[in-house]
Amino acid sequence: MTSEQKIIKYAAIALAVLLIASIVFGAMSIVGWIGGIGKSAVGDNQTYTPEGEINSLKVEIGAAEFKIVESEIFKVESNLKWLDVKVSGGTLVLHEKQKNNADYDGAVLTIYIPEDFVFSDANINTGAGKLTVERLSSGTLHLLLGAGEAIINNLTATSSAEIEGGAGSLSILGGSIKDLDLEMGVGKLDLDASLLGDSELDLGVGEVKIALQGGRDSYTLEINKAIGSIQIDGESLSSSRTIGNGERTVEINGGIGDIDVTFKE
Repeated sequence: MTSEQKIIKYAAIALAVLLIASIVFGAMSIVGWIGGIGKSAVGDNQTYTPEGEINSLKVEIGAAEFKIVESEIFKVESNLKWLDVKVSGGTLVLHEKQKNNADYDGAVLTIYIPEDFVFSDANINTGAGKLTVERLSSGTLHLLLGAGEAIINNLTATSSAEIEGGAGSLSILGGSIKDLDLEMGVGKLDLDASLLGDSELDLGVGEVKIALQGGRDSYTLEINKAIGSIQIDGESLSSSRTIGNGERTVEINGGIGDIDVTFKE
């Protein structure tokens, strides 16, 4: 994809988000004016203790606030009215049976995961709600974010990770990720982690701060510049280029916004 095509792509993303937001808020206003068609997704607080061997995680929810917390045992707490919690074939599955036209005001879902537990696969699909993760470790990771703030304090993926940002900020504040495929939408990115193998970062619309753990000599950066300034360890780049010759490869495809890349030992 050429720089001109990328500019068109991310400008279209920004416009689409604005249009979607206008439509959503307009629809919500109409619904409220008619008399409140949407049902509340909030019910009584429930505690679930999953039974059976757990190897993987699959989560698909709407716009609830979602938390992943370290604990001694697996446990799920939530006030989501239509939440289904089960263990199927070694996978802990959390699925909302109804999401359309629901009111998520006050909805919360919390998953408690044993300390140092490593999933073989984690597949998480969230809606327009805040995501907070203390620590998440998995072999393969698939993370699809909606519209909202996502803060992950420690993230480990030993085989591969695919992350798709929505319309909101994403902060990954520690961890080790192999073969990261990251595609941002509209919002700020703050990435502070060790990237192993071959990673590709397709940046969208918003400010980007990347701190690569492991030292500068460990990385080869393939920078494709678009709109906005790019700084690599304090050095401004005026054009696309390759930097370094380390065994860890990171391809950075710029979007619309300033990019600041630093290195940490």
